[in-house]
Amino acid sequence: MSKAPAKPADANAETPKKGKGKLIAIAIVAVLLLGGGGGAAWFFLLKPPPEAADGEAAPAEKSKKDKKAEGPPVYVPFDPFTVNLQPDGRFLQTTFTVQVGTQEDATKMKEVLPAIRGQVLLLLSAKTDAEMLTLEGKNQLAEEIKTIAEMRHGEKTTFEILGVHFNSFILQ
Repeated sequence: MSKAPAKPADANAETPKKGKGKLIAIAIVAVLLLGGGGGAAWFFLLKPPPEAADGEAAPAEKSKKDKKAEGPPVYVPFDPFTVNLQPDGRFLQTTFTVQVGTQEDATKMKEVLPAIRGQVLLLLSAKTDAEMLTLEGKNQLAEEIKTIAEMRHGEKTTFEILGVHFNSFILQ
């Protein structure tokens, strides 16, 4: 008779172990599911959109590209310039056109065209004939004209210059 009571004691001892094992397995599965769900929620809900991940520059670049793609290129022509170059007084006669992003930019630029023209005239009259004879000098001049056109009273204007295109360039 002593053997009979021993078996039920062992059976009772094994039953709680099976219950603890199931409980641990359920807890592990629950932790994995909650962790996976939390990770998925972070990925889809809290992760910043791709254009904002690079900072504020991405939306601005996108809007500039949209401006360019809206329609045909927009150009603002300048009247001819004739200046004496330094130091020997050779003449430079040039005309150029400035490409802007939109028709609105062209309108804004035309409002300040006399000021831009005055600054470009001063720039041209300070150049030497040696500078204007080289391709590098002409490219540098185009960049300087672009910088002058984009600045107003020391501050950047609200319009964007896409390029400066020379129509004629005569040195005498």
